[in-house]
Amino acid sequence: ALDPTNRFALWNKGLAHLELGEWEEGFRLYDEAGFVATALKPMERKVKTYGGLPKWDGTPGQTVICYGEQGIGDEIMFASMLPDLMQRAKVIIDCDKRLDKLFRRSFPDAVAVYPTSDVDAPFPWIKNHKVDAYLPMGTLGKWFRRTAADCPKTPFLIAEESACARWRTALAAFDGLKVGISYTGGFKKTRQDKRTIPLDQWGPILSVPGCHFFSLQYQPFAADEAAMVGNKLGVPIHHWQDVIDDYNETAAFVKELDLVISVNTSLIHLCGALGVPTLCLTPKYVAWRYGIKGPNPFYGSVEMLRQSKDDDWVPVIKKARQILE
Repeated sequence: ALDPTNRFALWNKGLAHLELGEWEEGFRLYDEAGFVATALKPMERKVKTYGGLPKWDGTPGQTVICYGEQGIGDEIMFASMLPDLMQRAKVIIDCDKRLDKLFRRSFPDAVAVYPTSDVDAPFPWIKNHKVDAYLPMGTLGKWFRRTAADCPKTPFLIAEESACARWRTALAAFDGLKVGISYTGGFKKTRQDKRTIPLDQWGPILSVPGCHFFSLQYQPFAADEAAMVGNKLGVPIHHWQDVIDDYNETAAFVKELDLVISVNTSLIHLCGALGVPTLCLTPKYVAWRYGIKGPNPFYGSVEMLRQSKDDDWVPVIKKARQILE
């Protein structure tokens, strides 16, 4: 009321609408305020206009560059709407280099896929196409997701079959359930403190008999931590670094698991997009992508286990154990 054009207020209001599931107004503000910079703070979302192209206005039949402009998990989540865009336009996908192989395989109807979405990355390939407009991937929500009911919740990414077969053979040596785990997500500015359950608190889950556990944690210390905590609890926690180093391999590996149990991190989006059964251990105060209640709005294979009390993970861990049993 005091300052109707305040960029910070509009951005936070947009996030609040999205969090509440009021997506039409939420995505409108997400788009309107997300690309406004001030002297105090840069814009929230990355702009790449490809030499000054106009932003897509919904005109059907145009050739549009749709680029990833946030974290890898967000990019996967927003990519669920690329098939909607491809029904309206000819689409060139410009993605994070880690997603290049995965997107090429999963979106064969795209005109092309390029791994140059970094804001400073050159895009020499544009000379090979006649392009009409650009579109940030997060803006797809404004066009195609007015409500959560608009989400088909069906898998849309395809793991590489040869890599799947290789991991299937490797995992065949383990009898029982093969369960992937991830216990830390984000960075300080994205509330890592709320998205972390220290591995030594996972005892009730890790002690379920008949299971083999595989660390999907990507931090440099993850292998040592898995070995240390596994030794302390008397449960092997396998950490295969070649699974972590290549996202194409990560996708193939998790596709061959029976279950993934993870805190809020990009792994949730990868598993949901692949249709892998997943338990999402979710804090009380949550990013809008997960909603504040109910099932996961984007993925049918992801079950939400939510905190009822801030910082109290004990009931969440207990519920995950019961499901695993």
